[in-house]
Amino acid sequence: MELHIDGCHKSARHGIGTALARFIIIGSLFLLLACQDNSGVGNNKGGGLSQARVVMTITPGKPSAPTESIELIKQDSNYILRLRRINATGELLEDEEVKLERQDFELVWAIVNRGGLRSFSPQEVDPSVIDFRERRLRVEFLGKEDTDLTVHDVVWSQPLSNETSIAPLISQLAQLARYHMKASQLFYFPEE
Repeated sequence: MELHIDGCHKSARHGIGTALARFIIIGSLFLLLACQDNSGVGNNKGGGLSQARVVMTITPGKPSAPTESIELIKQDSNYILRLRRINATGELLEDEEVKLERQDFELVWAIVNRGGLRSFSPQEVDPSVIDFRERRLRVEFLGKEDTDLTVHDVVWSQPLSNETSIAPLISQLAQLARYHMKASQLFYFPEE
């Protein structure tokens, strides 16, 4: 959000209304903060989330290569990051889980909201790419006032025209995993 207050610089420069300009700025910031969900992880109804889950899965184009998933989970006041690698036969190769701080989850959830990823619709563009294989995004959330879990699950198998919507999430999940995961290694998520 951007906050624009026209004319404040003019009032302050002329010494008229400097206090008024400060009052308007501080009052506007207070109003902006008051209108936001204080939990930082709320849904459209407000009141915050009791649980949420964001999973990004990349299956590379090589037939025998394992699938890699990064999962971010919020359950009440617990925040967990999980990395899984599963081979082509379904065998679990790696499964590492670490606790995160609330701000880590809030950063990712803000990316989900900003990118419209709770209702993301992949728009594939190039059907001639044969080694892309599959990407999957799953977003689940339950607001504190909700009774039903909302689930959005999408899969795509070609490059996207709207890649810029999902790229920040993929990048942030990879960055969190590389920073927090000590035993596991990422192969298919991009490095920054």
